[in-house]
Amino acid sequence: MKKLLTTIFCFCTFSLFAQEEGRKVISLNGEWEFDQTKTAFPPARYTRKIPVPGLIHLAVPRIEQYDIFFQRPAKTTGQENSYNFLEGMDYTPMYNWYKRKIRIDKDLSGQQLFLTIRKSQYVTMVYVNGMLMGRSIECYTPIDVNITGAVKFGEENEIVIQVGDRAWLPSEAAGSTDKEKIRYMPGIWDDVFISATGKLRADKVLFLPSLAKKSVTAKILVRNVNPPQMMYGDAMYDQCRMEFTIKEKRSGKTVAQQTIEGSAKRDNRTYFELNIPVEEPVAWSPETPFLYEGEVRIYDRNRITDKYTVLMFRTPS
Repeated sequence: MKKLLTTIFCFCTFSLFAQEEGRKVISLNGEWEFDQTKTAFPPARYTRKIPVPGLIHLAVPRIEQYDIFFQRPAKTTGQENSYNFLEGMDYTPMYNWYKRKIRIDKDLSGQQLFLTIRKSQYVTMVYVNGMLMGRSIECYTPIDVNITGAVKFGEENEIVIQVGDRAWLPSEAAGSTDKEKIRYMPGIWDDVFISATGKLRADKVLFLPSLAKKSVTAKILVRNVNPPQMMYGDAMYDQCRMEFTIKEKRSGKTVAQQTIEGSAKRDNRTYFELNIPVEEPVAWSPETPFLYEGEVRIYDRNRITDKYTVLMFRTPS
């Protein structure tokens, strides 16, 4: 029987260390200060520590309602999965506050800084140096917040992330309705980092390899953070150049390369797509785990503003 060829791809993986050019990334994973409040005002002082990533049950000392999240009823009632039953339990929804201070190098002045929370739940708000910089109801997709306007370069900066309770999640949000759960635990449950780029940056990148076609389809959303047109005659678009490179992961050898140019709309995201031929692609298998990397570099007037790398592989089924 003739074998069918399929394509499997991995989503992008960030390096959590500063790169030589283009994008620079600062990891914020690790120990944060933590506490809870009944109102939407931050605590007067933080009395706990918590790992990031980490849901609220990992706080030390334990949160006051820890035993409610992990209670074991003496007997079942048949109503454990009822939403009304949950609301009737002796449980108070709380605001959860994560705080960390970090020094931002003066060398990054002039760059655009975005704080990314890969995943958090529920209703997340980001404050930098006391300024509200972003809000999101996403629970399973990354949150990207432009924090440039609040950052003090060359000084210490205070980052506070407020995470609400499942009870306050709006109905239009994808908050899960797992009937096996009797508690939905809030918190930050994936990586947190700051990325610094120029004003033209890769918002999302996807490389789709095909063994059958001996090619890779590259898709990219370029985010232009220049201000939009305000007055007649002001620029609406900026020209950018994107260099796509396919490399062997182990050797670093370049196997394909292609460049495109286009106009990126200001204060917006612009979509680009191209097909990159690859000669004699090598399939991935458990016996020969051959990996490739896809890289895109974005240029603004011949100056690199961002570099973004994606790990990928191909395999026959």
